Amino acid sequence: MTDKRDLADSVYKYPVAGAAGIIGYAKEENQHSRFLTTGRVGTIGIVNKYDEPCWTADNVLVVKSDFYEYVYQYLKGFKYEEIMKGGVQSLITQSSLNEAEILIPDVPALELYERKAQSISHLVKLKKQEISNLTNFLSLLLARMGKDSSL
Repeated sequence: MTDKRDLADSVYKYPVAGAAGIIGYAKEENQHSRFLTTGRVGTIGIVNKYDEPCWTADNVLVVKSDFYEYVYQYLKGFKYEEIMKGGVQSLITQSSLNEAEILIPDVPALELYERKAQSISHLVKLKKQEISNLTNFLSLLLARMGKDSSL
């Protein structure tokens, strides 16, 4: 893996996708299109969505599909126990995940689902960004109020 930092800056700008989410920022990316991840060991079944260039850590399995939103929801409810291997510590492999059977509706139904789910997903992303912006603004206001009251 490339080196990483805890916080993003102008050089370390690519999120590092770990098994449970973003674990830092890297100088390089190894994924360019949207993808899903799930952990291989320990965090099996935690599914994350990424739609920007990222670096994926070696402890995640990467899933790509034209039906991104459908596969995301499917993986969130998937029974991983059926494909787990290992003794003391359970694990899943990319090949066992690739070979898992998945119920696929007809294409028109999938396309309709994708359009609706993408719309909702986009709204969720915008609201999360709005919350982040408001939280940052609140922090700035509180810091400024603290400085003003000490005068």
